[in-house]
Amino acid sequence: MCAELCIRDRKEAYPQVCLVHLYTLEGAIQNIEFHQLSEEKKKELKEFSDFLKNAS
Repeated sequence: MCAELCIRDRKEAYPQVCLVHLYTLEGAIQNIEFHQLSEEKKKELKEFSDFLKNAS
């Protein structure tokens, strides 16, 4: 949830923030490359990213 909160706050100041930024931040939090995120985590982050797009 930490990555989601950071991106939510950045999205207001930087509307171009996208899903890849969210994946990368989550990967950094987990200390892994973003492409190593589980499919479940990617799905969760995608849903959150879609929610932010629709909330704008």
